[in-house]
Amino acid sequence: MHTLRTSRPRWQDLRPSRWVASSVWLALALGFAAHADFFVAPKGNDTHPGTRTKPFATLERARDAVRSLQQNGKLPPRGLTVWLRGGDFVRTNALELTAADSGTAAAPITWQAYGDERARWIGGRTLTGFAPVTDPAVLNRFDPAVRAHVQVLDLRAQGITEFGEMKSRGFSRASTPAHCELFFGGRPMTLARWPNEGAWEKIAGFPETAGKGDDHGGKIGDLPGGFLYTGERPRRWQDTTDLWVHGYWAWDWANSYERVAELDRDRHFLRTARRTVSTASVRANAFSFSTSWRNWINLGNGFSIVRKAASISGRPASPPPAPRAKRCSPCWPNRSSV
Repeated sequence: MHTLRTSRPRWQDLRPSRWVASSVWLALALGFAAHADFFVAPKGNDTHPGTRTKPFATLERARDAVRSLQQNGKLPPRGLTVWLRGGDFVRTNALELTAADSGTAAAPITWQAYGDERARWIGGRTLTGFAPVTDPAVLNRFDPAVRAHVQVLDLRAQGITEFGEMKSRGFSRASTPAHCELFFGGRPMTLARWPNEGAWEKIAGFPETAGKGDDHGGKIGDLPGGFLYTGERPRRWQDTTDLWVHGYWAWDWANSYERVAELDRDRHFLRTARRTVSTASVRANAFSFSTSWRNWINLGNGFSIVRKAASISGRPASPPPAPRAKRCSPCWPNRSSV
């Protein structure tokens, strides 16, 4: 037989065993509340205590708070978690964690996103304020078909003064820090190049005096000795201060980026800077393209940086995705090119 009690039980109805159980649960609850987790949020403040309602702003502040607990012997016995709230954490350097920042198997120190929020470490800056190019001298350097689509932005006004450097890379080269990159609509934009992305130029040949056997019945030249090209497009390149070429110079499995040391438009001759590693060979009909870090050799859906003016120019893909904001990823000292 079952009875239904509709009235509130009297205080003395609670048995001692229930008091013990309630005390255990209360102790566990207090234990969770005392757990010294830290919280970090993009809109936090490093003067805050690092709680869920008053989070830190930077990863370094959270790291230092954990270090302080360790140094003072106050690290919780079962470890702690640094919770990253959703949003973009803009980074200009790597987060340095050493052995001193480690926990133990029994008391781990964990860094993770909070709940199902998406926390991102971003090395770039969101750029806004792009405007159409209006300077006639600049516009005349572009093809008429693209002039209305090219936009420019003053990087100094955005607080960006370090743009990185293009460096020789590729086959047989060590990894080097990447130059500044531009992303639009979540996609990386191509550095200004000729011909446009997806197309290649073929090397016309090399000086006869530079030829040698390739051990397969053919002839190859030395890349630093220069090569010949066809067409008149390079005559339109007014400034070749930072001109680079990329190619599969002799073999289809070996490619590299090389800085141009000499461009003779009348002879249709191009010579690259001497390499610090083994000298590459060059073969007629090999595939290559030219790219410029600082100048507009061709802006078909690409971008270029003019260092003297500290400006960045680009032609976004059409139709442009929304929102119309671009992200510039600066060169980090520890960031390597892929």
